[in-house]
Amino acid sequence: MMSWGKEIFMKFDIPVVSFFTSGACAAAMEFAAWKNHVDDMKHGEIQILPGLPESMALSFSDIKQNHRGPSHHCNGGPSSPSQKPRWLDEIEGSIALLINTCYDLESPFIDCK
Repeated sequence: MMSWGKEIFMKFDIPVVSFFTSGACAAAMEFAAWKNHVDDMKHGEIQILPGLPESMALSFSDIKQNHRGPSHHCNGGPSSPSQKPRWLDEIEGSIALLINTCYDLESPFIDCK
């Protein structure tokens, strides 16, 4: 994200378009995990994330092995799924979001509602 210029642009009523450097899948999964409180999952539980393909359901072991703290994340993502992704604050006020993606690969995440 290039949020460093957003305040200046907004001050002069210049529309802001944010660029998300990760793909649509990463954005959709981070957002859905945060909104659905997947940190509350119990051992052996599987959670289907509303709006995403059922094959993208998260298991308890997915959450525990993929989120081991601040040193394990990159690209401004949260250190645990219960934390709001930092990129949400960075895109606030944007009129559009550009995502580095390929429709043929990520259409289930681009078309999710």
